[in-house]
Amino acid sequence: MVATELAARDLSSLLGKEAEDLLTYKAKVPKDTLHLPGKDFVERIFVYSDRK
Repeated sequence: MVATELAARDLSSLLGKEAEDLLTYKAKVPKDTLHLPGKDFVERIFVYSDRK
C-alpha cells in the first residue's frame, strides 16, 4: 500500500461522514482574485517588534 493512500484513508476516517464533501470542495472564489502575502510577510510585519 502506498503511503498517500493510507494517509487519505486515515484522513477520511477522521473526517467521518463529511469526508467526501470536505475533500472534494471547490472554492467559488477564483484563486487569481486573492491577495496573498509574499514569502517575506512575517519578516516585514515583525521587523520593528522588540522580540528576541
